[in-house]
Amino acid sequence: MSNATSQAVRELLVIILKKLFERLNVTRGQIALAAELHVAEDIAPQARDPVSAVSEAMARLGAEASVSSGDEELLVKVASCSDCASPSICPLPFYLAAYVKKATGKRLLMVEEKLREGGFCSFRFRVLDRG
Repeated sequence: MSNATSQAVRELLVIILKKLFERLNVTRGQIALAAELHVAEDIAPQARDPVSAVSEAMARLGAEASVSSGDEELLVKVASCSDCASPSICPLPFYLAAYVKKATGKRLLMVEEKLREGGFCSFRFRVLDRG
């Protein structure tokens, strides 16, 4: 597939995803499950701690992001998407949680989500040992 065709297909996918969110009932659970499947089937993390895993996951996406930790929590700040495909449910926290779980065996519980505030989206997670 040529670069122009590949870009056109990516843009079409964004349009289709927006229609799914606008017209159908796509749930957070469905997005979380899809993220888990993607990470489980297609990704081999190298990181061994949650901060490194989040950094590695965001680098794989090519996203502008920062991660900080303290008191068993992580704060992830990501530059907001200019053309968000999912304005009401962001898939990033689910992807990050799945990635960290596969890389480290630890679970992330989202404590706070702030979408598109000041040019950033932020996600605060509590780090839990695997159940």
